[in-house]
Amino acid sequence: MQTGQSIALSKLEQIVQDGRVRAMGGLQKLSEEYGLRKDYMVKPSVIDFADSDALTPVVDGNPYSLTQHSRSQLLKRASVPVAYADTLEKHSRQDLLRFNLLSMLPTVSREGILFRTVRDTAKGILSSSYKRMDASPLFEEYAQMSLQMGMVPYRGDITETRAYLSFIRPEVIELMPGEYVVMGTEQRTSDYGRGAYGYCLSVLRLLCQNGMVGMDMLRAVHLGSRFDGARLNGTDSGVIQLSNETMDLDARTVRSALRDTIRGTNDQMKALETTLREKAGESVNLAAALDKLKKGGMKKETVEKVKTMYEADLPVEALPEAPGVWRLANVISLLANKAEGDEALDLQDTAMALMVPSQRKSQAA
Repeated sequence: MQTGQSIALSKLEQIVQDGRVRAMGGLQKLSEEYGLRKDYMVKPSVIDFADSDALTPVVDGNPYSLTQHSRSQLLKRASVPVAYADTLEKHSRQDLLRFNLLSMLPTVSREGILFRTVRDTAKGILSSSYKRMDASPLFEEYAQMSLQMGMVPYRGDITETRAYLSFIRPEVIELMPGEYVVMGTEQRTSDYGRGAYGYCLSVLRLLCQNGMVGMDMLRAVHLGSRFDGARLNGTDSGVIQLSNETMDLDARTVRSALRDTIRGTNDQMKALETTLREKAGESVNLAAALDKLKKGGMKKETVEKVKTMYEADLPVEALPEAPGVWRLANVISLLANKAEGDEALDLQDTAMALMVPSQRKSQAA
């Protein structure tokens, strides 16, 4: 009969094998997207909208589809409430929505709007003060140094708004009797206005692969000097395709800071392990915790799922048996495993924030 530790080691071996494929696939996606991405600074008065769809912006004759995220950004740039836009679309008042956008964009965002495009999709519609950052060399540096430290790839991917890559240290830790974890690091960035660039710690429960991410060790916000709108007035089209020169300089600065931060990772992991050991056995007031999650922005239906799963008699392969904060954090991590894209990343952040209350949650930069 296998012991808990032998099961954990077996799980770790499988994770390591699968992780190489997932992480390398994520790096390839990242490289492809950065190769296709183009940045345009656009004078608001030259932006048009398709007659058939008021939320299809047309820039220099090219129509761009939007993600749910960039749709919200476009409305924000025009100070048009999302609920109002939804109502106009629901009642087929594309004409009125189009009028609002054409009227308000030059008024509210007259300095210029940054369109970050990938093929025919505008994935980011940002302010003129948004600091562009090329994360490709940062991910390369992170991968190289992590491998040199003896860490192994775990996962990597691109969501609608973010890119991430993570490594784990192949060393099993028993946090409390029967609860085995491995620790690692994760690098994330949103070049589309969904959060700062960050390098942080992660924890993975081996029996079920519930993951938590947090404990920021390096953050770089996308906030820079405002673009000089006069440059747009001097063009015929009101559109300037931005070069990568300034972006490359900024990336080199962050890359240097990243190297220094990664060198201190082992000490940070030891500190986190101590915190987790102290926190894992704590009891939890479920009602108060659920209320805090709701006030923190978690959807009502998700909070209800958390409550149901926490109180359910689930096998230890899914959740820790003992009630308390460790079980609650793993409920949220388990939901993250069932979610996709940005929702999964947000749930992993929330799980870590339960274990490390000072953990800074992801915020749009």
